[in-house]
Amino acid sequence: MYGEGVLLRQYSFTRSFISYIDTRSKSTLTSITQKDAAGTALPALTMTYQGRYMADVYDGIAALETISNGVGGQWTLVYTDIGSGTGAIQVSQMTQADGIGAST
Repeated sequence: MYGEGVLLRQYSFTRSFISYIDTRSKSTLTSITQKDAAGTALPALTMTYQGRYMADVYDGIAALETISNGVGGQWTLVYTDIGSGTGAIQVSQMTQADGIGAST
């Protein structure tokens, strides 16, 4: 990211593939790291996923499972299947932990 032609910060993105059945997989964003103009990195924001197969559409999804902020904070998502036979899911629970002892 530049401001008036000067590098202010830069971002690095990491991805990986999550398998959900046999040899099929999905590309997922697994981390974002922000660096300042001097190249000093802040703790990375990281994500994990769970592979879910949807038989009716012969495909799958990578459902976001956790997001961690690199300093102890974390969000965890739990999913519920909805729509009989559709493979659709919705977030049924989200838990937040701030990294210093509190969670919701």
